[in-house]
Amino acid sequence: MGAKAEHRLHELGFRTIGQLAAAPQQILIDHFGESGRSFHLLARGIDDRFVVPDWASKSISSETTFPRDIADREVLRSWLLELTDQVAARLRSSGIRAHTIEIKLRSSDFRTHTRSTTLGDPTDVTDEVWRAAAELFDRRIPNSILPARLLGVAATKLERAAPLQRLLFDEASRLKQHAADHTSDKIRERFGDDAIRRAGALLRPPSRNPLT
Repeated sequence: MGAKAEHRLHELGFRTIGQLAAAPQQILIDHFGESGRSFHLLARGIDDRFVVPDWASKSISSETTFPRDIADREVLRSWLLELTDQVAARLRSSGIRAHTIEIKLRSSDFRTHTRSTTLGDPTDVTDEVWRAAAELFDRRIPNSILPARLLGVAATKLERAAPLQRLLFDEASRLKQHAADHTSDKIRERFGDDAIRRAGALLRPPSRNPLT
């Protein structure tokens, strides 16, 4: 509802939703046309518009700002792995999968660089998200834009996750990865994020000093 419509409603004596709901619909139609009909229906809690969930237009991401710029690719890669792990775990806990993986790197000159890739199939499997993020970092982040001040991973173009089905032999590996991911999620949920960490993340200390 715009400011003009709100002002007109006030002129007509409508100050509350209850007053709109109790008014004859025809009065609102006479003054606002079809918009008046919508005002009346919405005031009575009737809305047949298609609902688009919030997650449909958003991404799931995790990023870290370093207290000191980092140029060492292996250290950055270990951070990228942990950020990827966090994003994949959030995908699973939200019951959604991602079609696109994006990494973000902010250089010491404060320029922000983003790289993205679209997957063949949507996923919430950590290893699949990691392969996409690692390939972006290895192939599309040149040394010339380092050192890094900030590093991030995002999963975009999200959709509700359907149950994995045991239909194809090729799915066996993915099912194992999915089961392992859920086991890791449960361990972290019970004992904390540092209870279990991926091998690549052991290149740096477990404490999270950088600001997120």
